[in-house]
Amino acid sequence: MMEAFVSAYRYNSTPDIQKNVYCSLGLDEEWFCSKPDPQFEILGNICGGSENIRCDFAYNRTVLDNLLDIYRGFGCEYDEMYITGNVLKTMSATRNKVLCRVDFSGLPMPFYIPWGIKFNDGCWSCNFKNSHIYTLNIFENCTIMESGEQGGIKFTEKWASEIYMSLDNRFMLIRFEDDYAVLWDIEKRKVVSEVDFTKIDITQFNESDEKISNMRNEIYPQLSYFKGCDFRGAVFHDNDYKEKLKFMGAVID
Repeated sequence: MMEAFVSAYRYNSTPDIQKNVYCSLGLDEEWFCSKPDPQFEILGNICGGSENIRCDFAYNRTVLDNLLDIYRGFGCEYDEMYITGNVLKTMSATRNKVLCRVDFSGLPMPFYIPWGIKFNDGCWSCNFKNSHIYTLNIFENCTIMESGEQGGIKFTEKWASEIYMSLDNRFMLIRFEDDYAVLWDIEKRKVVSEVDFTKIDITQFNESDEKISNMRNEIYPQLSYFKGCDFRGAVFHDNDYKEKLKFMGAVID
């Protein structure tokens, strides 16, 4: 269906017609609602997404890239659509949550971009020039649900949702949202790895109440999330993101 839409409307129609067809096909709504949803992975494989698990040589454009190209023509006027969010989830589901060389320029990004998706594979990065950036979860606090007084529930905000200390006290495991975690070498003050928390042998760690909010400026520059990504001309709904992205090695005006 998507391939037929791209073939029929990419070059021979106006942005208004393209928008109306997007809506009539349901491409503007959330494609799948549950989280995580294996259907994103199935769809990504159908669209050839696994060909771009790494971008060492050439980037293989897929129908998902073509959908972004069409949306670019009218997206900033209709930014309530879920198109970039759907494409982001579908691509990441088949690319080990690492995207590179994807062109997001001139597009409204999803209302929030999850922690668990990186936009640099160590060599190649994504293009966000002239895009609209709403919320980057990596710069936001996690909302923690805790037991309150008299059996009630209270919500607190913390930079990380959970902290663990290795049994030999050499490493700190810092868990954030979306099961993204960082393994931190305490003595060397260095990020050893960025990992999926669900794949960690947690028996090798003890839960800790260590305070780490003052470590943000040490950790951010060592993360590969947006390193080398081009954000020139992007519109930020939170201008504080600019300095933080620059700190992480992104290209900013």
